Amino acid sequence: MDTQQSVTDLEQAGDIVSLAFSADGSLLATGSSEGIVLLWSVDGNTLTQLDGTLYMAGSPRFLSFSPDQNWLAGGDATNFAYLWDTRSLQELARIPHGNAVTSVSFSPDGTQLYTVSRKVVRAWDLSAIPLLPSDRLIEIACSYLTGSSDEEINVCLNAAVDP
Repeated sequence: MDTQQSVTDLEQAGDIVSLAFSADGSLLATGSSEGIVLLWSVDGNTLTQLDGTLYMAGSPRFLSFSPDQNWLAGGDATNFAYLWDTRSLQELARIPHGNAVTSVSFSPDGTQLYTVSRKVVRAWDLSAIPLLPSDRLIEIACSYLTGSSDEEINVCLNAAVDP
């Protein structure tokens, strides 16, 4: 700030429309108009993009880290709030809303997630949100084939792996 000189440029597909720092400043999340969220490791003036990309269906309106920085939440224009694991870079939950989600925030103790959509603020108990890691979505979806035989469930799993 003293020199009023740029220290780095971060490039990302689309226009960067939102960003958030973790509480300790070691992580930065940037969200673009293309629905792409990137995580950056921050070490002084050096920012290094972490491997992996987070996706949203629409343009991110707001991003927020949990106090322990294990989770990143985001709200988008397509009426969803997202919850990602910052270590595995996996989407864990997608919470539907009636309107665009314009803000997200964690409680100071990290037990609740607050989302804003139009004229409504919702408080979510994080321990009650079913977490569905994206690498298990097919397995979880196939498990809902009630009354199906093991063979039908295996067909479901195999069809998803080899369409």
